[in-house]
Amino acid sequence: MASNLKSYQVSPFKAMVSHGAGVTFTGSNNLELSVLNHVLFCASGIFLPSRGLLPCAIAPNRPVIWPVKRGFATTSGDLDSGFTADSEHGSKPKSSDRKTGSGTKVVRKNKTKGKTKRRAKKAPAKPKITIKPADRPPKRPGAAFSLWLSDWIRTQPKADGILASQNYVRQAAQIWHTVSEDDKKRYKEKFENLMVEHNRRMEEWRKEIDPAVLRELNRRRARKGLPRIRGPSNNRPMSSFFRYLKEVRENTPRTQAPVRCTVLAASAGSQWRAMSEAEKAKYSTRAEFTAWREKRKEGRAKQ
Repeated sequence: MASNLKSYQVSPFKAMVSHGAGVTFTGSNNLELSVLNHVLFCASGIFLPSRGLLPCAIAPNRPVIWPVKRGFATTSGDLDSGFTADSEHGSKPKSSDRKTGSGTKVVRKNKTKGKTKRRAKKAPAKPKITIKPADRPPKRPGAAFSLWLSDWIRTQPKADGILASQNYVRQAAQIWHTVSEDDKKRYKEKFENLMVEHNRRMEEWRKEIDPAVLRELNRRRARKGLPRIRGPSNNRPMSSFFRYLKEVRENTPRTQAPVRCTVLAASAGSQWRAMSEAEKAKYSTRAEFTAWREKRKEGRAKQ
C-alpha cells in the first residue's frame, strides 16, 4: 500500500481529485493548500497536520501523512498495521457487539424480562361529612360578668361601630368593680344554674351525636387550635377497696400535721384485709362494673 504513494509537483486540487489526500504536496500555492485543507475537513473530517502558521504548508521530502478515520499515520508501517484513531484512544468494542469470521459485526440485543407492574388500587374516596347546626354542641353560658354585661348593655344607647363597642366594654369593666357583692352573688348563682342545664344538654348531645360527625368536629377544632370535644363519658367505676379508701380519707380528721397519702393507704389496706366478706359487701361495685362494660360495648359498636 505504501509503494503506491507518490510525490507530486502539481496543484493540490488535481492531486486530491486523482489520488486523494494521501500524498505529499510540494511547491504548492499557500492559498490553494488552505482551501484544500478546508474542503477535506468539511467533506471527511480529515485535517492535514501543518508546520508553521499555515495549516497545510507541507515541506518537500516530508514523510507521507495518510489520514485514516480521523486519525493520523506518520509512517508506512502504521499504514500496514491498520492504524486507526479509535485504537489510538484505547476504545474497546462494547461487550454486546461480536465480530463474525466474515468481518461483519453482530449486535446483541439486551433482552429484559417483561415484568408486569401491578397498579396500586386507589382507596375509595371517603364521603364528605357535612356539619349541620343541630350537630354542633350546645353553647356554654357566659360567666357572671358576661351575664351582667348583657343586662348593662341593654340599658345603654346602641353603639355605633367597633370602637364604640370597645369603649362600652372598657367602661363596663370599671363599673363592674363598683357593683355590690349581693348583685355579683346573684349573677354567680344564675351562672351556676345555667351551667347545670348546660351540662345536662351536653350529656344528651354526646349520647346522640354520630361518632363520624364528632371526629369531623374535632378535626376542624384542631385546625383552629381549639380543644377537642370528648365523647360520652364512660368512666370506669372505682373498685371496692378504693371506695373504702375514699371513705376513710373523708372521715380522717385534718390536723396540723397532715397524714401522707402513702401512710393513709397502707393503714386502710391493713384494715381492709381484716374485714369480713359481709363488711366488704356494702362497698361492692360488681353491678356498676357490669353496667360500665355494657355501655362500653355499645359505644364501640357505634364506632
